[in-house]
Amino acid sequence: TEVIVPAFTFISSSQAAQRLGAVAVPVDVDPATYCIDVAATEAAITDRTRVIMPVHMAGQLADMDALVRLSTESGVPLLQDAAHAHGA
Repeated sequence: TEVIVPAFTFISSSQAAQRLGAVAVPVDVDPATYCIDVAATEAAITDRTRVIMPVHMAGQLADMDALVRLSTESGVPLLQDAAHAHGA
């Protein structure tokens, strides 16, 4: 079981997955927003992927329109981490 998380975030995002027995799969972030990169997320999806966990960073929102489309097309649900979303 895998959970896709951004490579640039507080460690709690990946630890939450690990506490549930899943493997956290870090993916690259968008250099303009520091939020999870949609193309990198799509490339990381495997048959073992169970959740995509975007983290909204430093008041910047992840590209939720694109992530919702990816989630719908792939059948992998989204679980948003808004701990860094102050002011977003």
